[in-house]
Amino acid sequence: MKMKVLALFAAVALILSGTIKAGTTEDERAIKALKGVFAKAMENKDAKLRASIWAEDGTLVPPTGGFLRGRDAMIKVFLDRSGRGYR
Repeated sequence: MKMKVLALFAAVALILSGTIKAGTTEDERAIKALKGVFAKAMENKDAKLRASIWAEDGTLVPPTGGFLRGRDAMIKVFLDRSGRGYR
């Protein structure tokens, strides 16, 4: 019984503190939008659109290994590999 009361108290405290919110947050909507951009870029083999998801100086570790630093490096690799079904 004490554990149930403690759990209830913790849940109420989180709700009142704003940690738990109902609905979709602005961040969640932004992430879902990026997911759509990524899907469109992959479908169309659009290297520039695909790289736009990362920060200008972002780093990507592709499944083939190594590091791609910056959008220009990503675009180059995405273009080179797009004809071979690179995903």
